[in-house]
Amino acid sequence: MTLIGENMFIYFSDSMQVSCDRGKGLLVLTCLKRLRADEFKEGMVRALWYAEKYNIKRWLFDIKLIGALNEEEEAWLQNCLYPKMMSSLGADNYIAFLLSESCYKQLLFEAGETGLKTYNSFIILSMFDTTAKALEWLAMDSVATANI
Repeated sequence: MTLIGENMFIYFSDSMQVSCDRGKGLLVLTCLKRLRADEFKEGMVRALWYAEKYNIKRWLFDIKLIGALNEEEEAWLQNCLYPKMMSSLGADNYIAFLLSESCYKQLLFEAGETGLKTYNSFIILSMFDTTAKALEWLAMDSVATANI
């Protein structure tokens, strides 16, 4: 692990990197190119380990370079990561997905504004098309469920 200013690099591979902005208490997961299944899972497991160790409850998942996750990746998040996240981190975990502009527009067309957000007391997800909007949402002291 390398500490660079406030950022701690947790995982790095050809297709994914995971870092923590310690000043903001924010995990940043970035897809660099189409994900390899083993690298995706390893990066997510290391991110969860770090979140558990330091009680990090805000995640930015930047997948704009790949457009969207595939079905296998989505299923793994739903069936493996999210349940572990809920049991180990408890409630009030926020995940902002940063999508490519075309993917964001497609989802907005298909699902509408409310379809880009999900909420339960454990994991609150929201989709964004710009880094600024995603970081603004994650930086809110208490992300209001009324906006979800």
